Amino acid sequence: MKKSHKHSKIISDNSYTDPKILKRRLRRSLLDIRTNIPNKKVKSELIVKKLLSIEEVTSAKTILVYYPTKSEVDISETFKILEEQGKTIFLPKVEDYKIANFSQKTYLSAGKNGILEPKGRVTINPRNIDVAIIPGIGFDSAGNRIGHGGGWYDRIIEEINFKYIIGVCFDSQILPIAPNEPHDKSVHLIITEKQIINTRY
Repeated sequence: MKKSHKHSKIISDNSYTDPKILKRRLRRSLLDIRTNIPNKKVKSELIVKKLLSIEEVTSAKTILVYYPTKSEVDISETFKILEEQGKTIFLPKVEDYKIANFSQKTYLSAGKNGILEPKGRVTINPRNIDVAIIPGIGFDSAGNRIGHGGGWYDRIIEEINFKYIIGVCFDSQILPIAPNEPHDKSVHLIITEKQIINTRY
């Protein structure tokens, strides 16, 4: 797999051994790369096809998804399909550090950073959910993830027991190694348009 020379240089730069500093520098590089990825629609469709075919998703009854921003992998095609399969779907409520039930009839409004989420306040999260499908700015093959730095998913994964956590990204967002801190949560699978990485083996 071709790795970004820019990423490797940042990671190997001994002047930046603090994972917080490394992640901050990598975010800038990865966000720029993600913004400029060509053919996102086609690549997202390939990722969705893989996502809907894996046993972890087909057997799940409850799934946390995310509403994609313009630069993220667009998984919105899965929403209707998962609902038609009888699965219970959830979306993030970012400012509340909660997740909310979601269906095609759910009214959505812009939440933090303008991302669409179910309207209304949620007070309690479920204890157990089968699958979480989460985005990231970068991942490595061990399942370490670089997000936007707010720690929202780390906190949700700490609170809710997910059987499987699936990261989705474009292949150019895969890193040779992603710096991590003790509070960072890893994923079990990573799906890109080119591959499925099982981080448990």
